[in-house]
Amino acid sequence: MLPALMSKELVDRLAVLVSGDGTMKLLGVPKLPNGTGHAEATAVFNLIQEWNLTDRIKFMCFDTTSSNTGVHAGACVLLEEKLGRDLISLACRHHIMELMVAKVFDTVMGPSSGPNIKLFQRFREYWGSIDQSSYESGLDVEFIASTLNPVRDDIIHFIRQQLTEFHPRDDYRELLHLSLLFLGADCSGDVHVQAPGARWMSKLTYSLKIYIFRSQFRLTARELSSLGHFNTFVIKVYLKAWFTCACASSDPKNDLQLLCELESYKKTHDAVAKAAIKSFSGHLWYLSEILSLSIL
Repeated sequence: MLPALMSKELVDRLAVLVSGDGTMKLLGVPKLPNGTGHAEATAVFNLIQEWNLTDRIKFMCFDTTSSNTGVHAGACVLLEEKLGRDLISLACRHHIMELMVAKVFDTVMGPSSGPNIKLFQRFREYWGSIDQSSYESGLDVEFIASTLNPVRDDIIHFIRQQLTEFHPRDDYRELLHLSLLFLGADCSGDVHVQAPGARWMSKLTYSLKIYIFRSQFRLTARELSSLGHFNTFVIKVYLKAWFTCACASSDPKNDLQLLCELESYKKTHDAVAKAAIKSFSGHLWYLSEILSLSIL
């Protein structure tokens, strides 16, 4: 939703980009009459024709909303009809990763009775009493240490590498910083823990913050154990999957690797692994034979 050029009202606009040979080009940001798949497909097709690219489009990369992926009226299906041929799908994995980690959170913490999670509310209200300079590593806990110590150095190296790159949201960098603290890495005073708030990645950031300040905040034994299992999954499995899923061309390989890691994670926490696999496997329809062969 963006302001209209000739009035103060908000209008739907769709950014359309093409890439190839190491180059990315913004074709346009056309105004849509509505948010339906038909309107999106028409706007994309018109731009493709305007730029004389009709015969050159081979892949389509898209967000996994129903307006895009609907079997009958989704923009992807309708665009293929307009082009008169099938395209190879490269679905954006961020939304899918969000669904998976939410399922894992519900598995270990239990489903919330409302939009607000009471544990997070308690922590937010108590934040003013937290000594932010006195945090604890998650590796001080035996079951977490036994799971993460064998891969700790590799994870820290990956996090530090990610911190050198550009990230579109502050939440991304905060997650990386909190993960370093959880792993007991030397942060040289560069990390500032932000006050908890209703941020986009709240389940991840709240859970890590609560755990590294667990001695200062009253938790039940069940809450402490559940947060430990959730954070362990996030650090060992989810972190790398999240930060590497933005590259659509690498997603097939990364997704297959993630499935292998989830299968292996059954040895650590069977219920968590099964919940993650069930959620994630429902979104692998894009993994065609052609993409599978391209991995080999």
